[in-house]
Amino acid sequence: MEYLLGEILGNLVRDAVRSMCTYFGHQINYLNNIGKHLEDLNSQAQELHDNKADIEGEISRDPVSTIATKTCTTWLMHASSFENQLNMIEAESNANTQCLGGWCPIPDIWSRRKLGKRLVTLTKEIAEHNRKSSELRQGSEIVADKPLQTVEPAPVPPPAIELWTPIDRNMKRILDCINDPQVQMIGVWGMGGVGKTTVLKHLNNLPEIDQMFEIVIWVTVSRSLNVRNMQNEIAQRLKLKLEDNSEDAVARKLLQHLTSKKYLLILDDLWESFELEKIGVPSPSNENQCKIVLTSRSLEVCRQMFADRDIKLEVLFPEEAWKLFSQIVGKVVESPEIRPIAEQIVEECKGLPLAIRVIGASLRNKIDVYEWRNAKEELSSVKYETTALEMEDKVLAILKFSYDQLKSDSLKKCFLYAALYPEDHAIYVEELIDHWWTEGYIDVQPNGSWGIARDRGLSIVNQLANASLLEKIERSFLLLRVKMHDTIRDLALHIASLSSPSDDGCNNFLVRANAGISEPPDEVEWRQAIKISLISNRISYLPDRPECSARLSTLLLPKNQHLEIIPESFFEHMQGLRVLDLSWTRIQELPPSISKLVSLRGLFLWRCSDLQAIPSQVGALTSLEALHVGPRIEHLPAEVGQLTRLRSLRVIFTADQKDGTERLIPDGTLVRLSRLEDLIIHAEGFVDSHFQFSNKWIGIAEALAREATRLQKLTRLGFLFPSVDYLEQFLGASLSWKNQCLRLFHLQVTPDFTNQRVLYSLFQTLQHSEHSVPIPYIEGDQSLKFVGGDDIPNAIVELLSKSSIFWLKEHKTAKTLSDFNRMGSLNHLEYCMLHGSNAMETVLMVMDATDNAAVLPNIKILALVAMFKLRTILEGHRLPPSSFNRLTCLFIKDCPKLKSIFSRSRTPQLPNLEIVIVIQCSMLAEIVKEDKEEINEQNDDDVVLFPKLNYLRIYDLPKLVRICEEDALASPPSLETIDVVRCPNLKKLPLGLRSTSTEQQKQQNTTSLEIGALRFIKGERDWWKALEWDQDDFKEQLQPLFVERK
Repeated sequence: MEYLLGEILGNLVRDAVRSMCTYFGHQINYLNNIGKHLEDLNSQAQELHDNKADIEGEISRDPVSTIATKTCTTWLMHASSFENQLNMIEAESNANTQCLGGWCPIPDIWSRRKLGKRLVTLTKEIAEHNRKSSELRQGSEIVADKPLQTVEPAPVPPPAIELWTPIDRNMKRILDCINDPQVQMIGVWGMGGVGKTTVLKHLNNLPEIDQMFEIVIWVTVSRSLNVRNMQNEIAQRLKLKLEDNSEDAVARKLLQHLTSKKYLLILDDLWESFELEKIGVPSPSNENQCKIVLTSRSLEVCRQMFADRDIKLEVLFPEEAWKLFSQIVGKVVESPEIRPIAEQIVEECKGLPLAIRVIGASLRNKIDVYEWRNAKEELSSVKYETTALEMEDKVLAILKFSYDQLKSDSLKKCFLYAALYPEDHAIYVEELIDHWWTEGYIDVQPNGSWGIARDRGLSIVNQLANASLLEKIERSFLLLRVKMHDTIRDLALHIASLSSPSDDGCNNFLVRANAGISEPPDEVEWRQAIKISLISNRISYLPDRPECSARLSTLLLPKNQHLEIIPESFFEHMQGLRVLDLSWTRIQELPPSISKLVSLRGLFLWRCSDLQAIPSQVGALTSLEALHVGPRIEHLPAEVGQLTRLRSLRVIFTADQKDGTERLIPDGTLVRLSRLEDLIIHAEGFVDSHFQFSNKWIGIAEALAREATRLQKLTRLGFLFPSVDYLEQFLGASLSWKNQCLRLFHLQVTPDFTNQRVLYSLFQTLQHSEHSVPIPYIEGDQSLKFVGGDDIPNAIVELLSKSSIFWLKEHKTAKTLSDFNRMGSLNHLEYCMLHGSNAMETVLMVMDATDNAAVLPNIKILALVAMFKLRTILEGHRLPPSSFNRLTCLFIKDCPKLKSIFSRSRTPQLPNLEIVIVIQCSMLAEIVKEDKEEINEQNDDDVVLFPKLNYLRIYDLPKLVRICEEDALASPPSLETIDVVRCPNLKKLPLGLRSTSTEQQKQQNTTSLEIGALRFIKGERDWWKALEWDQDDFKEQLQPLFVERK
């Protein structure tokens, strides 16, 4: 018994000693190996950082159709939390931790032990989190398809005040039909230019429509009814991926998806009838409660589609027409001499909004009465006819007056050229100007520069837009686009067809853009055409050797995705060709006959995904002035050096898998191109395993940059510099930089492969939100991207002083953007993105209260992304007057230490701020911090901070308790849309609402609410129910504006 008891006690002692040894071993390990623990933690932290960047990049790749999964969002939130802990540990480990607060020279053992234990624990937790990132990728759990939005906003500029009444009048007529259960299909008809599309765009954006249907689908049909194009538009709206199947197979698939949905289908610009089943749309009925609204110029088409109700859009009433014309033309119409003539001109426009806009624009600010008399005589000479077809001709004749008023042949030719693009097509201005210039339509001297041609091209775009012959539309990733109204395009094609034929009988514009054709034109058509446009078709082959007119000067074949081969002798009879565009095709090579194009000035091979090489025969194109090619090109041939007239060279290279040292552009080539003014060279895939530029690109970039320094006429440069050193060498040696010729640039310093996607994601977020967001135009011709810097080099500051766009990513030491502001170097910035610069604690620091120099006076868009140490936007003294004066859009995402954005006492009025988007800032408590005492001292508590705030989106802000005081906004508010998601503590909205009563309402004891521009309040149902209001009836009156977030 005693033996057994001794054995038990012995075992207990041994276990206790073993446990104590293990325990003290751990404690000693915590104490003695802090350096190793830090090293292990840093390794896992770097892996966490890389994983987070990769996942965010994947999320940003397609922000329009995909969204982060809940699992992925949770992973990112935990990753941000770990990064916060890492920041705190970094500060703690750098401190000299000693006992008695530093008075005792003996290290504080317990603090070191505690720190060591935290290092080990955190390292294990982050390692496990990194492992989960691999599971996310393997399980494809990073992104999922976005749920379908009920309505995609139709981009439409605000109409002239004078047009609101007729638009509302017509929208109400259509809405009444939609609400009628006996009406399933509505035909809206009227002559071209009466405003059918405009009315339907406003109808599409109505809150009532959002509430009535599961999905609203907009399809632009246009003159050439193309079943497959219509199917593609519907499939894209439904987020269905279509295989290259037959139209019948696609129709069955669409029918399957639409049968269970309550849809509204808008068919715009229908020219002939068709069967709905042919495209895969189930017929609307009382049972499925679906509706179709179509527009057409023809009542007969509406009836052939079996519309239950026909609505004719009438022209403007005389008083409406006069008000619209007066607004466009200006005060000159009030002149006693001019007004009677102006009234007659308005009468000639027959109440047609398009004609009034176009004619009014051509007469704007003309003060000489004889010009008005002449305009009236010309318009009166057009005979008025009564039939619909003759009336269409009458409209074209009226509109032609505006064309006749264009001041030069160059303007007229540029206008007609724009009609070569497809109907309702958004045209990139840069592309259009390149075509105009290489066609020879922009007047420059024989030795005139590309820069002059570009400026004149932009001026022409403005003149045509001011004449209402082109319409500027939304920007796409900083690029301006224009559009031509379909009636105006009819006019241009009509004028082109009336041009006097030459001796060879050739005067035709052969335009079959987006016509759905799969075969090329016949031999006769090739022979007679002087301009050929076959953009956006399904052409898979071309004729072997077409006999073409010697006057054929433009051939446009972009976006024929089935075109893979060009016959060897295809270009044999195109010696007069000036513009050849084969962009967005699948061609694999250029044929030898390319050498026959001795007059060619512009060769555009952009986004030809299967084209990897340019043949040596390109050296024969001695007239070539523009060569744009990429992105799969592996290198250019040496014969490019023979193109001594070349002024614009844009190329995207893709790294091959070879280890050789072959140059992308042979040595000495750029130097031979002494006329070169526009040089853009980008590279894809030239990275090593650590995501740094490969040695191959470093060597290539050094040689190319060295040659570029000798180009004296260089006006624009796009380039990837491997480091600041290479940039400094270029600026120091560049002849064009020294003589101030180089004024346009798109430069990136050190590699970055996520920031562009983040920027693109921002613009896509703004443009494809549920309700349209107006994006300010940025003149993006001076952009600088600086990645991973650890100081602020003089070369960066020098470029900043000339930059309109600045992207700063992952800077290691800058505490504030103000560190870059030397002698006003930030004054020209219009767009600034700060991303992942984790030493930065505030955006701006105002050190001197007496300095009245405005800070960022021209900034339009400010974006702050993944700034993990950012605490404030502004510190120090109050911003000087005119600071942020042009700020239009503020975008903030993933700034976990930010507690407020604006300070009432330090922030001046932001008179142009329209858009505020704040996402995933876990500590944010308020948008505007109220410093009452300081405000009272400055006596400006009545200043409206955001008089133009139009759009507010706030997502994932768990600690947000308020936005701002109501007096920060205009009253009634200019706010149109407020979008709130996962902000559970936000209980009140600063809408500045006021009740008013008419005499009749007072008698009935009722009130109405002044809501200003407010149209949408979006959020979760539970959040909406919990909102608090100053008066009980406010919520009831605002209920129609609420759109539930699901």
